[in-house]
Amino acid sequence: MSFLNVGGWELTVILVLAILLVGPKRVVQIVRSIRRYASQLGEMTREFTSTLESEADEGGDGAAGQGLADLVKPITDVQNELRSTADQTRQAMEGVVKDLGAVEDVKDELSQAAEEARAATQPSQDTSASEIEGGAPPQEATD
Repeated sequence: MSFLNVGGWELTVILVLAILLVGPKRVVQIVRSIRRYASQLGEMTREFTSTLESEADEGGDGAAGQGLADLVKPITDVQNELRSTADQTRQAMEGVVKDLGAVEDVKDELSQAAEEARAATQPSQDTSASEIEGGAPPQEATD
């Protein structure tokens, strides 16, 4: 199910672009704000839906009551779409956060490998000055 013709893959691409543009820490804050606003919107939708349903129940079986009932159905559909989108967003963000953890692990491994490579290429303290300058070590005379 997609909301506003934005499916799971499109949402993932949007999240990756957001991470690249504003950084992973800021994206988490933005997603929290979006979730908070989506929650508030859902609450307002539920309140509006319940008000319309109560009005429809008071209207009886007349045409006005049926008209209100017909209005409630699309609102309920939108509410369900919002819930679905919130769930998809939450799942996508959990995947992104998990991927960011993997990226941090790879970064740490690369840093460690770079340190090891640097240590392996640096001359040791036991190396004589002539070896560092490119000369051969002094040879002992043999008689």
